[in-house]
Amino acid sequence: MRSFLLLLCVPILSLHAQDLDSAQWKRLAAWQAEAGPARLEVGVMKGGEITWYSVLADTILINQPTELYYEIGSITKPLMGMALQKYLEGIREDLETPVSDWLPDSLVWAGQGPDTIRLRHLVTHKSGMPRMPGNLQASIINPFDPFLNYQPTHLFAWMEAWEPERAPGDGFEYSNLAAGLATYATLLRSGLSLSEYTDQYFIQPLGLQEIGYDIPDSLGIKPYHTTGFNSVRWHFTETLAGAGALRATPAGMGDLLQKLATPSPTTAAWIRRSVAPLDDSDIGTIATFWIHNEVKATEKTYIWHNGQTQGYETFMAWIEGEDTGLIMLSNRAAEVVTPMGMAWMQELGQWE
Repeated sequence: MRSFLLLLCVPILSLHAQDLDSAQWKRLAAWQAEAGPARLEVGVMKGGEITWYSVLADTILINQPTELYYEIGSITKPLMGMALQKYLEGIREDLETPVSDWLPDSLVWAGQGPDTIRLRHLVTHKSGMPRMPGNLQASIINPFDPFLNYQPTHLFAWMEAWEPERAPGDGFEYSNLAAGLATYATLLRSGLSLSEYTDQYFIQPLGLQEIGYDIPDSLGIKPYHTTGFNSVRWHFTETLAGAGALRATPAGMGDLLQKLATPSPTTAAWIRRSVAPLDDSDIGTIATFWIHNEVKATEKTYIWHNGQTQGYETFMAWIEGEDTGLIMLSNRAAEVVTPMGMAWMQELGQWE
């Protein structure tokens, strides 16, 4: 296993927040030994304070996260779910709104009529829609950038031909397609671009920076594939962008974590609606895309979501009602960050 140098670059009063147990240090070192040139940012929040552990090839830096942007993948879903909740508040509608109400009148599809698909079905992955639209493959013009060319015409053509295997609400199936449709239908209803919508209904209300949709590739950290080669960043049209298009820096995600875990008086009601349980699922209790699981030792609830694109893997979670949580950002998609995050939350849920 590769050895590493630990650099401490924080005020002495903050050292108590950095105490990781031996299992946690071993977890970081094990990732480091396999990651090659990739980087892992771990933000551990205790008492509202975040300590960053930046794991590089042969070094672990303390409180020196990169200023570059990561693709946060499917963490986009609950963040766009929050934007949806904020938008619904302004137009006096709710999650029972039929999706067809926000789509072109000319569109005839199986989600209307007796088996009406509502916004609630989309945000809980109970719409009956598959993980991906069946015509995604035919739209691809760059095999390493699969969403680059998926247009509304592709989406509507798929919807018109779709024959559901079950009624809305009958079962759970994680669906990038449903998440993309939830955001795209909202864009049609609002008349806004995705950048405008994200800014107006998510970024501005939370006072966030360093997170967004149209972040230039030049500001992003290079992605790496599981086999180690330099991968390609993903680019989304607005059609499915709600499934995974946002990018953020560690600082941006840390700020977001703090504001979700300890809401201000002006954001508390909105955040409560966004994380409120809506239905059960195979992976936990589902809110507006957020997922609730339990800390086994204490029966506390933690709220989480993860994300993965071709060259990035991410995890975000916090203990409900506490200022304790976790951010993990990696530019290496090896399907290891989420298990690490889950284990870490079980440990954080026992912290006093």
